[in-house]
Amino acid sequence: MKGLTSRQNQVLSFIKDYIRANGFSPSYREVQHNFNFSSLAAVHNHLKALEKKGAILKERQMRRSVVPTEPIHRSEQCELPFIGHIAAGEKVELFSETQSIFVPAELVTAPDRCYVLKVKGASLEEEMILDGDLLLVEARSHFVKGETVVAILFGEETLVKQIEQQEERIFLSSRQKRVDPIVLSAEAVQVQGVVVGLIRLYQN
Repeated sequence: MKGLTSRQNQVLSFIKDYIRANGFSPSYREVQHNFNFSSLAAVHNHLKALEKKGAILKERQMRRSVVPTEPIHRSEQCELPFIGHIAAGEKVELFSETQSIFVPAELVTAPDRCYVLKVKGASLEEEMILDGDLLLVEARSHFVKGETVVAILFGEETLVKQIEQQEERIFLSSRQKRVDPIVLSAEAVQVQGVVVGLIRLYQN
């Protein structure tokens, strides 16, 4: 867009790329983190300048409300069902109504079988998965040794672990090598899907 400084063009491009990847706009904190701005006030000043020049629109008193005025093409995006929250040791918490979210197409090999779960809390940090991360899950029960799966133990407890099967035994291993694997009979483990991607969102 004409009339923007080099830095303003960079900020605008980041906003567009973020929306293409995530389906919604970045927070002020995410803009600050990406550009190493010294404060949120600096972010506010850049966005205010972009708004003044007609490059973006902002809804007042709403988070993640920055929208570029030029259309954003989603030709390289894939829209997936965004179905709920996941935390280790608990059942998946489904949304009352299924939402959708755009993710990079290169992360999804079987879009007709994939969905997205948002991590809730710190229970998956052992697997290097953080609160607020988005897990892209392919719904299938078969797996390859070493894949990370969403599994339900004894019909109750949900875990996200690397999996291996030896005869009638299932080994669920942590990414932290100091943690011993969980060993169970195959009939005690129900694989809900395989994690095929992760998107990390920086929170306010």
